[in-house]
Amino acid sequence: MKKKSVLSAAVLLLTFCLAGCAGSAPAQQSVSSTLAGTWVPLEDQEIYDNFIEERLELSDDGTGIFEGYTTLKWKAENSRLVLTFLEMELELEYDYKLSGSTLTLTRENGRSVKYKKE
Repeated sequence: MKKKSVLSAAVLLLTFCLAGCAGSAPAQQSVSSTLAGTWVPLEDQEIYDNFIEERLELSDDGTGIFEGYTTLKWKAENSRLVLTFLEMELELEYDYKLSGSTLTLTRENGRSVKYKKE
């Protein structure tokens, strides 16, 4: 009887240990930490109106800098990137796709520009 109790306790303890380990999978990166960084357009592509022509710096806290001097706020939800340029009182929306260190921004008219992360 004593052996059964010890064995049952060991099995119960092992079950709790395994259940605790199952919930400790690595957390996915948030969208803001994935998009945060400095982005510059890839060379040899046409830059259309309403696209960033030089550098775009996005911070984890939802703020950023456009072309080195204009401040902005940004948010990304459901594959949409919204940039609000504070000094210009302008808001631009893009569909975005991130593939490795390449960010593709696409406007509603279907035109897109690719950026690389520095």
